[in-house]
Amino acid sequence: MKNILLVLVLFISCSFTPERIVRGKIVKVSDGDTVTLLTKENEQIKIRLDGIDAPENGQDYGEKSRQFLADLIAGKEVELHVTGTDRYKRTLGFIYINGKNVNEALVRNGLAWHYKHFNNDPKLDSLEQLARKEKLNIWSQKNPIEPYEFRKAKKNNQKKSSDNTQVKKNTTPATLCGARTKNGSTCKRKVSGGGYCWQHSK
Repeated sequence: MKNILLVLVLFISCSFTPERIVRGKIVKVSDGDTVTLLTKENEQIKIRLDGIDAPENGQDYGEKSRQFLADLIAGKEVELHVTGTDRYKRTLGFIYINGKNVNEALVRNGLAWHYKHFNNDPKLDSLEQLARKEKLNIWSQKNPIEPYEFRKAKKNNQKKSSDNTQVKKNTTPATLCGARTKNGSTCKRKVSGGGYCWQHSK
């Protein structure tokens, strides 16, 4: 019996990871879910607010979401509860100011989606449902586009634009040389990019 209890205690101890808490001042608000925190040790930490996805810059309500977050925490001392790191090496976490959960505040005010692709927090989900019901900000639109879809569409448009530019570069129309030959006629060799042909460009 004692051995079983010992194994259980060891298992619980190994599986439990204490939450890392970092305190500092918010020195930059990039958008509605990305900020930079400066610690007392002068370390700058780029933070992606966990569990939420705010409208992008250039997207409807993107600036309002960023301004809401800036009004709430810019230049102020906050507490960051670290939850991990995303694929861009940004620190993931929940930010608290005076005991208030900032991530939740954005969702509750209709200025961020609950990021269900990567998070299944039932509280964030219920806060989003309340904001939807009250048609707050992004939910006042008939068919709001999720930031995830907005980013994907923007990326595809940039790729198409790049492909079209490459096609144009590779399809420069050919012109005729036009140089006068020794017998007085006009050279009709085709030349790409203008100018004279190889024989008359010397």
